[in-house]
Amino acid sequence: MTDQPDLTPDINVLALVPLLRSRARHYVDDQDAADRLVETVLKDAIANPRRCTSQADVKSWLLDRLLAHAKLKIAIKNWVMWH
Repeated sequence: MTDQPDLTPDINVLALVPLLRSRARHYVDDQDAADRLVETVLKDAIANPRRCTSQADVKSWLLDRLLAHAKLKIAIKNWVMWH
């Protein structure tokens, strides 16, 4: 027996990748950095799963994580520039 949560068949994380990439491009300065940001968010989501009951719930959760990671990345970049 495993401790993995049950998968809900109507949740499709792959369908959210284009939206995540688009939002990430608004937060960081280039496409490669945006893709790395999305990759980081998805890896973090896999490592720290949350029980989501709908596609909208997953979308909201991933977008929140994306924004949090982007803010951290921007804060680190600004700190490095000024120190």
